[in-house]
Amino acid sequence: MGEHDYSYDWLRAFATMMIVLCHVCQGFGISSSLGYYLGGTYVSVFLMLSAYLLGEHHRKRIVDAPYGFLKSRMNRLIPTYYTYLTIAIIVIGIGGGLKYLSMQQVVGHYLFLNWFIPSTRIYQSPLPQLGHLWFMSCIVSAYLIVTMFSLVFNYINQIKRFWIFYAIGMICVGSALCLYSRNFVYPFIVSFFPLIFFKGNNLFAFIRKVPQLVLIVILVICNLLSIIGFLHGLYEFPFLVFGAILINSLLWIAAAPLFFSQKYIPRVVAFISTISFEIYLVHHPFCLGHYSLVNFMPTGWAVIAVFVISIILAYLLHSFVKVVRGCVAGGGN
Repeated sequence: MGEHDYSYDWLRAFATMMIVLCHVCQGFGISSSLGYYLGGTYVSVFLMLSAYLLGEHHRKRIVDAPYGFLKSRMNRLIPTYYTYLTIAIIVIGIGGGLKYLSMQQVVGHYLFLNWFIPSTRIYQSPLPQLGHLWFMSCIVSAYLIVTMFSLVFNYINQIKRFWIFYAIGMICVGSALCLYSRNFVYPFIVSFFPLIFFKGNNLFAFIRKVPQLVLIVILVICNLLSIIGFLHGLYEFPFLVFGAILINSLLWIAAAPLFFSQKYIPRVVAFISTISFEIYLVHHPFCLGHYSLVNFMPTGWAVIAVFVISIILAYLLHSFVKVVRGCVAGGGN
């Protein structure tokens, strides 16, 4: 096995902080437009990076054990997500908000349906803002799609240039449907998950044939153009949003070894990377909605508090789930 490449840990930590900053920008009235850029780009980075790294680990063996892959991913996802969700519902109950929370919303979140059924989302005041949990439906869908592709992978592998046609098809169909509705943006971002999972090594090797300086310049220009675009109404054109966040996320992953150290990572960055999923889960209610910290303190202090509280709660959640896993594993021996 080759030496660990820390640049992707750097990128995961960076993307996580940008996602938190996205919701700070939106919830604190700093800049919704900048928030749209940060959210769209770095949620996509988070998703595509997951596809790439999982592919590096599972690509060669998933065909022989597709359901084993799905089981292992759900075993990693569910304990942390269900723990957070259950604690959130208990806190809502203690705060007297259960009368505002429907059984449909509870069941929808436990069954990962809140992306597909908007009425199951939890975000209406005076409930805490848990609208970001649509991403759980998104990631589970990605795992299911990869599993389905692995079941027919031997047939797909016999079709010459299948993945090229697949990518072109998803870009064309996705762009066309995004012209109709912005609701198609993330489904078609997710549609690239199997491509990056199975062919990410080839795709990023191809992109990295571009001279390093040129690749960095392209990345910077594309992101600057996206920021300018979002600040001037790009969000109102979903097909352009789809193209921008897809291109930027792929460029970030391809250029990560150029931007970040491959051989060294500070403890604080490694720490943030390790608890990145937990940070994503816990931060949102403190940025938007009824319990946004900006409702209780000056904006500057609220920004700092969001990051500090999110990191502390994420660490506690990570540690708690780790202890429970250890107890369960120990009890099974």
